[in-house]
Amino acid sequence: MSATVAELVGGDVVSSAGRSATFIGRSDHPRYPGMQLVVWRLDDGTVSLDALDSRQVVGDVVSSRDGWGDRLEAALGGQR
Repeated sequence: MSATVAELVGGDVVSSAGRSATFIGRSDHPRYPGMQLVVWRLDDGTVSLDALDSRQVVGDVVSSRDGWGDRLEAALGGQR
């Protein structure tokens, strides 16, 4: 199921173009009004920061609503 940035919940896993990323969180972008600063943990372990519109479709999402805490903790490298 595809989702927009606004629909994501911490720990959701998004897949697109053969890659996956765990959504960590978002906030209003400090530099670009109307945009969200979105934080991801990529499948290679790196962290990515993106400026995205909250209505942007990000790809196929595996919801974290079941077991979200464990997924989020794993994405953060075991830190809470």
